[in-house]
Amino acid sequence: MTESPVSVPASATIDEAGIIMQEQGVRHLPVVEAGHLVGVLSDRDLVRSFGSKYSALTRVEEVMTKDPFHVTPETDLLKMLEIMSHNKIGCAVVKNQGGQVVGIFTSTDAIELLCKLLHRY
Repeated sequence: MTESPVSVPASATIDEAGIIMQEQGVRHLPVVEAGHLVGVLSDRDLVRSFGSKYSALTRVEEVMTKDPFHVTPETDLLKMLEIMSHNKIGCAVVKNQGGQVVGIFTSTDAIELLCKLLHRY
């Protein structure tokens, strides 16, 4: 899991979000308003938005995934991975008891975990 992931407000433009993704080297950005998760923006969302009715000035809230998959730090890892795999979900946003985003677990994190486990054998 990446702790304290970089996030964007829903009012940011997709151009601004794309720049943040590129600078940070990430493919998913939690979308946060007033300290609470309202969505997730993925690189796929950005790709889908270009060449369509959207422009670089389109707000993130128009293309983000609303009500994204989220878990708590106590969520069972295997259960989370099964849900992500079965539903083809690229990330799980990790929220604390107060609803604040404290991390993000991505498919890349899952691959890193698998590599560590395979190196043990």
